[in-house]
Amino acid sequence: MTDTDSRPDFSSLDRKARIHLPSRGLPTRPAAERARDFLEARAQLDAEWAKYEASRCIHCHEMAACRRACPAGSDISKALFLIEQGEFLDAATVFRKTNFMPEICGRVCPQEKLCEGACVLKRVGDPVLVGVLESFVCEVQRREGRVSIKAGEGTGRKVAIIGAGPSGLACADILARMGHWVTIYDTRSHPGGALTYGFPNFKLPHALIDEIWNDLKQAGVSFVGNTYVGKKKKTVNDLFAEGYEAIFLGVGSGIDAPLEISGENLPGVYKATEFLIRANTEKITCRLVCA
Repeated sequence: MTDTDSRPDFSSLDRKARIHLPSRGLPTRPAAERARDFLEARAQLDAEWAKYEASRCIHCHEMAACRRACPAGSDISKALFLIEQGEFLDAATVFRKTNFMPEICGRVCPQEKLCEGACVLKRVGDPVLVGVLESFVCEVQRREGRVSIKAGEGTGRKVAIIGAGPSGLACADILARMGHWVTIYDTRSHPGGALTYGFPNFKLPHALIDEIWNDLKQAGVSFVGNTYVGKKKKTVNDLFAEGYEAIFLGVGSGIDAPLEISGENLPGVYKATEFLIRANTEKITCRLVCA
């Protein structure tokens, strides 16, 4: 099935039988093995596991609850149907229609509160593992070299993006496809924002972030790191003076919620964001040097 705009026919589906199919759960690497490295916790997934897990979807009538709960509005039912048929590349295309970074969202998006949390199968057992299936098929697509950003015909217009986090990268993707000249500014030395500095490698492989950035770079997007755009050295007005016609502000929050307990400001006590940045910075520097 290659036409991802057509709607599958679910009229002959045996929903009652599917309701009682148990989930096989997320395969994970043995704890003794994970304790010796910082690699991803989940085990390597295979096609048969993905097809079985997707076959548990009962494809609710009308707009499925999972799709209504998805902030990106992904057609999850359709994608899972394609996965069940082994059409992984078409399924990945469905996810990418509404999501710039499905490999990322499949790992770090709170599915238990969104799509999986809304899955009607929760009433009788475990929901379909939508997030894992999303990241799996989109990585299959990436491994086969089917992921690229086709830059639009040049418009000659310049756009600056402040903040190289997920929103900034997504904005750059859209603008590059429109043919605009895009430059991303960030206070850090490496693109990714919270994806790079906020998530440890065992949760979100940093090599995947590098691949996403390389897609943008090949589409003509530029990155200027170690640059703070604010009130002093470089301002938004300075960027306009340099010829940028529009500026997207994607700076994120960067502020931890205070614990409001005695001792939280003592020396040696780190807030969560600062701790994660310290834990990731050394590995990021090593990646840059080795590259």
